[in-house]
Amino acid sequence: MSLQSFGFFGFLLVVAAVYLHLPQRWQSAFLLAASWVFYALAMPSMLPVTIAIAVFTYLCGRGMTAREGARKTAFLRIGVVGLLAILAFFKYNGVVRVGRRLAGRRHAAGHQLLQLCGDLLLN
Repeated sequence: MSLQSFGFFGFLLVVAAVYLHLPQRWQSAFLLAASWVFYALAMPSMLPVTIAIAVFTYLCGRGMTAREGARKTAFLRIGVVGLLAILAFFKYNGVVRVGRRLAGRRHAAGHQLLQLCGDLLLN
């Protein structure tokens, strides 16, 4: 479901109507569930990753609110580094695979792409 489709517009209207009629206590949980449904409709195989990222972020936030000083900063750093590591994995995993495939065919461009990917990952 793309953001420019009538299906998304209908989904948005239903979510907004339900959200406005829920008690304030349940609104955040409903929006989280609605976003998971939206992502599941787009790519069901990535739903566990999306849920895991949400749980990781929530736990880091809870750790920050329960601590003071250096321990609070530690949870912030763990959260930022963890989310950046997940982003880097999904962003560069496909690039490295394509670079290796091209380099395996002994293409000059593929070899250069593989070197570029290695430079990006190591620097």
